[in-house]
Amino acid sequence: MFMSLFLIGLLVLAAVAGGFHSWAQQQGLLTTGQAAEDEQGTRRISLLTEAAAYIGVILLLVGAIIAISQRWNDITRWGQVGVYAGAAVFFLLVGIIVRQVREPAIQRLAGVAWFLSVVGVAGAVWLATYRVH
Repeated sequence: MFMSLFLIGLLVLAAVAGGFHSWAQQQGLLTTGQAAEDEQGTRRISLLTEAAAYIGVILLLVGAIIAISQRWNDITRWGQVGVYAGAAVFFLLVGIIVRQVREPAIQRLAGVAWFLSVVGVAGAVWLATYRVH
């Protein structure tokens, strides 16, 4: 049941994103290649595309937080520490992988991923210190 609702929600989200993309192209907010050229003539990601990516990431994070929060009390204290630590490692790895790309928008994304990694470490340390011990 949950999986079918999740898939339906994913399809609706994809349809909304596709409609938004078509609207943005018709309004001239996106170029055909979804990239703009800077002063040196090199291609870069448009600001609208970057903003849409951040909105998508925020929606995914909120969905993950809601899914975990529904079962949060069923998880042991050390399991809760593991959730925070796992999220910290995930965002650290995302930041490391994404850092290889020299695009300014991707560099900002790496910074956000590393910030979320630090938040995950802080959450894990707080839970381990004040809730477990």
